[in-house]
Amino acid sequence: MRMSASDDRDRPQQPRSEPEIIPPFRGGSRRDPNSKVWIWVADRDGMRRANLRMPGPFTIILVLALLAIIAFGILVVALGAVLIWLPIVVLAFCALVLFAMARQYWWRFRNWLQGR
Repeated sequence: MRMSASDDRDRPQQPRSEPEIIPPFRGGSRRDPNSKVWIWVADRDGMRRANLRMPGPFTIILVLALLAIIAFGILVVALGAVLIWLPIVVLAFCALVLFAMARQYWWRFRNWLQGR
């Protein structure tokens, strides 16, 4: 039986190379503070090595400070909205109370006029 070119395209291709898995060093119980995780990355420029390190104390403090600044900004915006709307709500409440009092006096005056 003869195979055609379309049969070759339908068959799945085998990988051209196997990934290399390098186990971590298990020599002692203490971890090296300068230890890195490295991987090979393939991109348009070819293969290159990428090193990943655990964040240090300065990086952790910097990230926490950035999160605190963002949280403070959100709090300032929320309090600003409350401080803007608070006088408006108080004035509206006072206006409603004054309107209710004026309406009560108006009904009393109207009933007094009718009773004369």
